Amino acid sequence: MTLNKPSIIDKKKLVGLLDELLKEYRVIAPVQRDGMVVFEEVHSGKDVLLDFSNSKMSPKGLFFPQSDVLFSYESVGKEMKLQEPVPDTRKTVIFGMRPCDARAVLILDKVFLQNGREDSNYKRRRDNTIILAVGCTDPKSTCFCTSMNGSPFSVEGNDALFTDIGGSFAVEANTVKGKELLGRHLSVEADDEALKHMGEVKQKAVGLIQCKVDAKRASELDLLQVFKSTYWDRVHEKCVGCGVCTYMCPTCSCFDVVDENNGAAGERIRIWDPCMFPLYTLQASGFNPRPTGKERMRQRILHKLNYAAGGHGELTCVGCGRCVSNCPVNLDIRQVINSLAGGDSV
Repeated sequence: MTLNKPSIIDKKKLVGLLDELLKEYRVIAPVQRDGMVVFEEVHSGKDVLLDFSNSKMSPKGLFFPQSDVLFSYESVGKEMKLQEPVPDTRKTVIFGMRPCDARAVLILDKVFLQNGREDSNYKRRRDNTIILAVGCTDPKSTCFCTSMNGSPFSVEGNDALFTDIGGSFAVEANTVKGKELLGRHLSVEADDEALKHMGEVKQKAVGLIQCKVDAKRASELDLLQVFKSTYWDRVHEKCVGCGVCTYMCPTCSCFDVVDENNGAAGERIRIWDPCMFPLYTLQASGFNPRPTGKERMRQRILHKLNYAAGGHGELTCVGCGRCVSNCPVNLDIRQVINSLAGGDSV
């Protein structure tokens, strides 16, 4: 859903726009750090990086941090005192998130904002945040968002979408929050020529994504047959179980809850806990239902294609390609999905 006609902003004025937003919001945007693109708080529009494909780590940690203190506790005599951390209630703008990562936030919403079981930390961050996404004009060779019901210019999950059309950005407001924000800062509507150029840019970018993944067919296969297939005996063999694929994935939401004690006091902390680690399913009895890499890889793939689709109604992979480009042994999820779709699992 796009609200009203797109606006236009000259690239030279973008720094000024970001500086204006800084007067009212905490602004988080992509920057260059130690040779990597990361999302972090900026204090000047000049610090924001625009020329990049995507960040190495997904920005999901802005809503679902890798380590999140739930509460602290202290034993005083016979009494146990609990205290929640002081929440950061600052209004926040995330600028520069890619459309695939914005779509991933909607998938996280289904995990942490379920009716009656809302996660208060996650909800507060979501409610206080406006996402200004920037479309992908030059997708990487590892991108396959178009096969996962997305596109380099998807409007899902973002409040506004910026499209690079040369010397300017065409800006589409996609939610009421996005419209209200842009209405205060942008006043020039895109003319017909700019709109035509925007359409051409989008069409070209979609055409640059050459990799096609038949996720739909793979997700519709007989689940019991796929689960019992000997295909998993082969495909998992080169996986080293490092967990890079899950740590970098913008939709993975598995976590553990641990207590860190210091005498009579401590903190209860939620931390990311990838399903690719053997301890993830290790029970107190010593039994592990996923004792080898075979079971763990099967769980990861089928969760993306089948399990979550049954619970949430959609695939939980957005095709960002991070697990493809960062796997140390070149285990490519695109090949796995296409192998399943092609009948290798039978």
